[in-house]
Amino acid sequence: MKKIIPVLCAAVMALSLFAGCGQKANDNGTTAAGGTVDLGLLSSGMYVAMVTTVMGLIVGIPAYFGYNYLVARIEKLVFQMEANSIAFMDILNQPVQK
Repeated sequence: MKKIIPVLCAAVMALSLFAGCGQKANDNGTTAAGGTVDLGLLSSGMYVAMVTTVMGLIVGIPAYFGYNYLVARIEKLVFQMEANSIAFMDILNQPVQK
């Protein structure tokens, strides 16, 4: 569980950034129109926000799986190193045969 939290936090921050950029573009269009609410401007801003959210998910989901894959490989390597070091220590602790 500890390994998943950093990835989720980074994905949430990225999605928030992308959605914020889309919403900012929408706000600029609304203020340029004189502050009135136009459904065309509102829907275009929502479209941009949805596209950036999807793009964030396209980046975030493979990054999440890639991170977990790398963590699993590193853990496997650490376990192998521990087993080899224990075997080496066992060899060193054997009595000397004459």
